Amino acid sequence: MRFTMYKLLPITMMVIGIATVVQSQFSPIANFDGTNGGNPRYMTLAQGLDGNFYGTTYSGGANGVGVMFQLKAGTITALHTFSGVAPDGSYPVAGLVLATNSKFYGTTELGGGGGGGTIFSMTPLGIFTTLHQFNGTDGVDPEGALIESASGGLYGTAQAGGSGSGGTVFKMTPAGVLSTVYSFTGLGGDGEFPFSSLVQGSDGKFYGTTYAGGGNLCNCGTVYRVTPAGAIKILHSFGAGGSFLDGSQPIGGLVQGLDGNFYGTTPGGGGQSGGSGTVFQITPAGVLTTLHAFAGYPGDGALPYAGLTLGSDGNLYGTTYQGGSQSPACNCGTLYQIATDGTYRMMYSFTNGTDGRNPYGGLLQATDGSFYGTTFAGGSNLSPHCQYSGDQTCGVIFRLSVGLPRFVTNLPKAAKVATAVKILGTGLSGATSVSFNGTPAAFVMVSSHQITTSVPAGAASGYVTVTTPSGTFTSNVPFQVLP
Repeated sequence: MRFTMYKLLPITMMVIGIATVVQSQFSPIANFDGTNGGNPRYMTLAQGLDGNFYGTTYSGGANGVGVMFQLKAGTITALHTFSGVAPDGSYPVAGLVLATNSKFYGTTELGGGGGGGTIFSMTPLGIFTTLHQFNGTDGVDPEGALIESASGGLYGTAQAGGSGSGGTVFKMTPAGVLSTVYSFTGLGGDGEFPFSSLVQGSDGKFYGTTYAGGGNLCNCGTVYRVTPAGAIKILHSFGAGGSFLDGSQPIGGLVQGLDGNFYGTTPGGGGQSGGSGTVFQITPAGVLTTLHAFAGYPGDGALPYAGLTLGSDGNLYGTTYQGGSQSPACNCGTLYQIATDGTYRMMYSFTNGTDGRNPYGGLLQATDGSFYGTTFAGGSNLSPHCQYSGDQTCGVIFRLSVGLPRFVTNLPKAAKVATAVKILGTGLSGATSVSFNGTPAAFVMVSSHQITTSVPAGAASGYVTVTTPSGTFTSNVPFQVLP
């Protein structure tokens, strides 16, 4: 059974203001063609240990129900073509997570033995395994990406099902053993229908959003916090005060900023009686501030379905499905930057040319400093396997450079002393030193994209640095040394 009653409801457009467009370097780098995938939805790319990019598409493949793909040197290759024939899933909505065991994990919205979606893994050698098939009682239709917790478990959400019928938060071991952490009910102020992925805060708790539910009559959704043991607290119910000024119906997940606050988007609200969506800040205690209300065409984006990405410069970057500055009206979506104080800049407006149109998913900042993403449709290819948007266009993968330098990222991002850590980067060959907040660490060069090390004794939480002949690269976020 498919629970989709709350998907993409019409949202009233209201012009609130005009955004400033700034120069940036945008380029499409690959096209989906139906065979290699098509129509990626709420999917954010993942960077692999080999430096290549990996993701999923909702349509495409020989069966028309999606693929898992690799992007290498400008070429998209389907690594797995979904069939929907049990135990395999169909229609993967979300992207992938690269776990510390070097496997990718992901979800499909449908398929599996119960028809309610699956969780799958793929090894670096390309071995694909269906790990779990949802049956309704444990959730149904997972649409958010999985995350790996600091303790090593995988956490995610199912947008419906569970004992309360309003969706679930679940935990799964890397081997595929799933347990329900919390079941939403939508009753008594509880949230309902969690489309988004989770984020683990620096306090060890998980934070997310629900599309519906909450304590207000509009049923506009919530921001919530849940512990690994399943104790939940609703931090904010959208539609406060009987208006939509604070946003409505969040679909994207949250990201924690360097200031410790969380940031997210809503595709609705921003105006007294409607709007084109918002960007918001919320403290761990639940104090919400609207940072930007989208105005839509002709000068701003509209309908930010995806969450935000924290850039290595401390700013936040995102996409909107509609809006933009093109004339005549294209309404094809935008890329934008927003600072934690609300300073907003539109970085790019899609044209429905070779650049594609309507980005659903979020952005990945790769270790080369640039941002990468996908469009739902548009591009140069037509295929009967790309029918989701009705025009048979399959979408593109693009690159956005805003001049940020290379950096390194750590897998995991939090660990105890002596724990093995993988450092991922670009151009790491010839590295001469690695340090954790100034404490030197022994290391092994695996490739120009990967170094293996471990958290050294005496290290404190802080940035990881790698020194190479071409310069010193710093991690994009501080590494947390766990007690």
